[in-house]
Amino acid sequence: MSDMERHCYRAYGLTLRSELPLPELRPATPGDPVDVEILRRPIARRQAVPTDELFLELDGEDSYFEFSFVGRILLRGCSRIDVDPNPGVAPGVENLALLGAVMAVLLQNRGLLTLHGGAVQTPAGACVFLGDKGAGKSTLVSALTVAGHRLLADDIAAIRFENGAPSEVVPGYPQVKISPTAAALLNIENAVENPMVIPDFSKLRLQLPDFCAAPLPVAGVYILSRGDSVELSRMTPSDAFAAIVRYSHGVRFGGKFLHGKTAARHMEHCAALAGTVPVFSLQTPASIEHLPEISRLLPR
Repeated sequence: MSDMERHCYRAYGLTLRSELPLPELRPATPGDPVDVEILRRPIARRQAVPTDELFLELDGEDSYFEFSFVGRILLRGCSRIDVDPNPGVAPGVENLALLGAVMAVLLQNRGLLTLHGGAVQTPAGACVFLGDKGAGKSTLVSALTVAGHRLLADDIAAIRFENGAPSEVVPGYPQVKISPTAAALLNIENAVENPMVIPDFSKLRLQLPDFCAAPLPVAGVYILSRGDSVELSRMTPSDAFAAIVRYSHGVRFGGKFLHGKTAARHMEHCAALAGTVPVFSLQTPASIEHLPEISRLLPR
């Protein structure tokens, strides 16, 4: 495939040139220097992965991923990704892995802190929402876009640091993954549904029209949990640090990609974020009727 045939995109402050179409991402500006190449290349299998599991291995500066539903992906440092899909994998399935675990590790390799959550724009800056599966991160982020807050990221909230201090949330791409029930209740106008690449995937992939493409300073971090009413309380720095570590992708992968200077930098970033940015515990009911109340709690 020639350079002219490759696709160019922007995500997380990077220009990606890819042999795979990634329609979830925004097109790059012509002439932008390329930061990351995504290529189809054969990769030797290292381990057979059982269904619904992921095998990760660090090999020097390279990171090897083997997904049962995709195939093999080799992240070479922080500027090249080789993809070797399993036979018969439907087009687009690789994107779920590329824009999830692989992107999180790539950004980590580039010195960003990657958190399992979403972020939206407020007048005060970026608000980041973290939590366990089922805590309602994507539903809340989607609801806040309906209320007028532009989307910054869903699934991976990436924070850039300068001189050891958190400086900004970098924009991801204009897609949210949300349950069909929540999508119907929220009625997000002008959203475009991306094709379902895995038949039994439980969430819709919605492309949102109103996206914040500029980095924003971190205005606050919110740790979500379920409860009977809306309750907001500021966390102590020690509790905030523990929560941020828990919801970081480096720890989410079992710490496999945290070692030596990388591990030290990761913990320093978690501590700096907890110590310099307000971190809140936000309890929310599952019902969307409380979403306007939550929107009023965000900084203005």
